[in-house]
Amino acid sequence: MDYDGSNQKQLTNYKSISSYLGVSPDGKLFAFTTFARGNPQIMIHSAETGKRMTFLNPVSSVVETPEFSPDGKKLYFAASVDGWVQLCVADVGGGNMERISHVRAVEVSPKINPKTGRDMLFISGRSGGPAQLYHMNLDGTEMERLSPGTGEVGNPAWQKDGRFIAFAWTAGYEIGAFNIFIMDIGTKEPIQLTHGNGVNENPWWAPDGLHIVFSIKKGNSTQLYSMLADGTNVQQLTTQGNNLQPVWVKGIN
Repeated sequence: MDYDGSNQKQLTNYKSISSYLGVSPDGKLFAFTTFARGNPQIMIHSAETGKRMTFLNPVSSVVETPEFSPDGKKLYFAASVDGWVQLCVADVGGGNMERISHVRAVEVSPKINPKTGRDMLFISGRSGGPAQLYHMNLDGTEMERLSPGTGEVGNPAWQKDGRFIAFAWTAGYEIGAFNIFIMDIGTKEPIQLTHGNGVNENPWWAPDGLHIVFSIKKGNSTQLYSMLADGTNVQQLTTQGNNLQPVWVKGIN
């Protein structure tokens, strides 16, 4: 859809759950997780023709949270390995898969720094408690936990300049419910943008770096909203059905 919620267009029709959207930097490909074949697997489609492209999924009970590299040549994702969902990377066709993480914990949502292409955010349960936000180089060095260990963290997203990140967290105001936070990757100080008013999740930065799109669940309804990166000027974008996991990109028509 357009940035204001207009011109909505359906892109998949598998009669199954399709989620965790990732879009290539040039906007020509989109990847997603689908249950169309039973276990969750990744499929890649052309945004121009709608046709499904070849992606060789690993033999695994779970393959999810796809993310294209900044050059569009690789796909990062999470897959079940040795009984644990781990971070992996492969060519955009699924070949030459490599395992990135090697821990006895669930690790998902790899998000590559669009500015450097050399470091990533991810969500991990390696601390032993609820899922937390981590940052490391792509080779696994200089790993650090960005969240303090309290509450549960999900849905990390980079601003295009690689300085700020956004995420959902159950800490802060109305503890136990997710709200949207941003953080300067340098200072590591979280700033809360939403304050209750439902379950706030799935933040994603606009290409201008000034707006964030996200979802709010109120009762049985989940809709998409946008706001400025300081939490003001909240605008509802969708009204029908349930809408979640937005990705704000250029190139898809």
